[in-house]
Amino acid sequence: MSGYEIRAPLRGWLLVLACLSAVALVYASVVPLHYQPLAFDDAVAKFGKTPWLNLSLYQRADWVANALVVMPIGFFAAGAVSFARGRFGLLRVWGAVIAVVLATMLLVFGIEFVQVWFPPRTVSQNDIAAGCAGAILGPFAWPIFGAPLLAAWARIQGASLGAQRRQLVLRLNLAAYLMMLIVYSVMPLDLVLSSGEWHAKWASGRIQVIPGGEAFRWLQGNGGWSDLFSLFMSGVRIVPVGFLAWLCLSAKWQRLLVFGVPVLVEALQLPVFTRYASVSEVLLGWFGGMAGVVIAMNRQRLWGWNRFLILRLGVVMVVVAGIAVGFFGGAERWADAKEIAAGVDSFFSAPFVKYYYGSEFSAGSNFAGKLLTFAVLGAALANLFGYGRERMPVLGYVVSIALVLGLGVVIEVTQIYLVPLVPDAADVIIYAAGAAVGWKAWAIGMEATELRIGEL
Repeated sequence: MSGYEIRAPLRGWLLVLACLSAVALVYASVVPLHYQPLAFDDAVAKFGKTPWLNLSLYQRADWVANALVVMPIGFFAAGAVSFARGRFGLLRVWGAVIAVVLATMLLVFGIEFVQVWFPPRTVSQNDIAAGCAGAILGPFAWPIFGAPLLAAWARIQGASLGAQRRQLVLRLNLAAYLMMLIVYSVMPLDLVLSSGEWHAKWASGRIQVIPGGEAFRWLQGNGGWSDLFSLFMSGVRIVPVGFLAWLCLSAKWQRLLVFGVPVLVEALQLPVFTRYASVSEVLLGWFGGMAGVVIAMNRQRLWGWNRFLILRLGVVMVVVAGIAVGFFGGAERWADAKEIAAGVDSFFSAPFVKYYYGSEFSAGSNFAGKLLTFAVLGAALANLFGYGRERMPVLGYVVSIALVLGLGVVIEVTQIYLVPLVPDAADVIIYAAGAAVGWKAWAIGMEATELRIGEL
């Protein structure tokens, strides 16, 4: 089976993803859904006076985010039209890509025009320019990122079972993880462009050159639990790098990635204003990478311990405890009667409307953080119920779904009574999606790392 034959059936799915990205962009662009009647002629006149805004350093991240949220449309659409073959195949592909760019730009203008009816949305030439940039960059990102990943997947599908296939799966996962880690590290690309902005970043404490300075400030009462959690995650995020590198790369490349990636991540975050660059995070990243290597070296022994139900259950409980700390650690006090009533009234608001009240980057980070957190829980539940079987039993899925949804509801209801937490019933959808990602990741990991119950 050729790579083309493997990829071609995905064309429809890529087109569906492009359409879903467009629908999501339109919805996100009109929240918080405060429609204000306005005559069409008046709307046209108002749109014709759309201003160009002088954005400050603190608004630059949102401007970049406006470009990034448009890119998936062109990215997936370019993938869907990139299968043409024959004498004029390449010409047809470029023609389709140009059509995708123009259609996406038209959508950007249309969205900005529609926003005239939805205050307090800001209508500006800046947003139009950012959206058009995203419309252009999206299709051109496909041959750089999408096509190579699709080709790698084709090689995996065509590889024979055994060591060759496992190596390809592991290297693809490592490359994808490194790509996501690097992209996340430079988001939202609000780059520091002047000496004054460098000074502002330094003064805001976003550059830390003294190891352990964050923990020292926390002991003095100048930091919160979120600061310690951020430090902890700076080590955890490198664990998969060490783990995957040991399984599929030579010793030279293992050392390069374990010790080089944490330095690279912090170096990339240095010129990004809203990101923190810290020597402490480099050190913790090294520790996390080495921990990943140790876990990979002893994976069979650790997997043997996994046969004990009490241990698997303990992992789930630790993850749930971590979720509780992460979600409730920012609470400052109990809500009063008026605040509780307001939380109850807004509990069933339109999906994800509350993400509007903040920056685009903070909304995206919040969404991704919740998704990944529950992906960890999903993997822990898959391990709990799926151990000793080729796949999770139906009962395991039923119980896991009930636990995830129940925990999600408890979290959101509890947030009604805690200030300044924001309850939102729609977040339960994110939690369920994250758990599903965790279940799938666990199944892939079992195959790629050769952890088979019958071999122990």
